[in-house]
Parts: sequence; C-alpha cells; structure tokens
Amino acid sequence: QDHCRGWRMCVSGCPYKKVFFNHHSGKAEKCTLCYPRLEVGQPTVCSETCVGRLRYLGVLLYDADHVTWAASQPDPRTLYAAQRDILL
Repeated sequence: QDHCRGWRMCVSGCPYKKVFFNHHSGKAEKCTLCYPRLEVGQPTVCSETCVGRLRYLGVLLYDADHVTWAASQPDPRTLYAAQRDILL
C-alpha cells in the first residue's frame, strides 16, 4: 500500500470484489490476496493487472550475510535503514 499510486486497476481487476479504493488515503485496501487462486497455483489478479508493476508475487531472494548484518545493528535508529537496504 505504501507504493500504491492510486490508478485503481487492481480494484476493477479483482474477481472477488474485495479490493476497494480509499479516497481519503488514496490507496487500494482490503485484499484477500486471491486465496482461491493461490490454492490452485495461479497468481493474484492484482499482481497481473497493476499498471505500475508495484504488486509482485513470488519468492524474495536475499543475501543471508546482509540479513545477519542488518539484524546485528546495535542502534535501533539504524535498524530500519539496514532492513530497508536488504530489500532495495
């Protein structure tokens, strides 16, 4: 939701009509992650229809040494930045 640009394609593409657009926050909310589709090995519809390609589905690859480094940050103020660096 933090990266949502408000284009609402996932709202119209949701086959279960569970996603709605919150006009106050400007973001799409309330998703069941297409659980029935995931059960049979299909991807979520919103990940296929998101115009901004912000919704991805799949395995997240990470460097175990980098995760250990981030988790061992002594100062809590630097922990968030270290965790963010793992993903970005």
